[in-house]
Amino acid sequence: MIRVELAGRKSCSALLREIVQHPLFDIFFATVVTTNAVFVGLDVEMGIQDPTSRPIGMDIAQYTFTVLFTLELGLRFAVGGLCGMMFSEDWMWTVLDIVVVASSIWEIVLRIIFTIQAEDSGDTSI
Repeated sequence: MIRVELAGRKSCSALLREIVQHPLFDIFFATVVTTNAVFVGLDVEMGIQDPTSRPIGMDIAQYTFTVLFTLELGLRFAVGGLCGMMFSEDWMWTVLDIVVVASSIWEIVLRIIFTIQAEDSGDTSI
């Protein structure tokens, strides 16, 4: 179990390293990835059934998964450093994570832009 010592005996970087390298960290994010896959499948299915609307719950789920994946990537970079992450054996996974997180953030930005444009033009179908 991860324990935070209140006396400040551990540095912030040591605590972050302990958290990121703990097996529960990987288990938690593996569960998040699996759950995200289920939500993507549901989102696609609902989009096929009714392409004109998307339930707000799906937006909230997408934002939540994006925040969690961004947090994971940020924590891993904080612990491993840029060179440590990009020049390790797992560098391809790092690149994949960066692409996935960047595309998720970009999709949210575009959705917000299109929603604002639709509201300005009076179109509420987005």
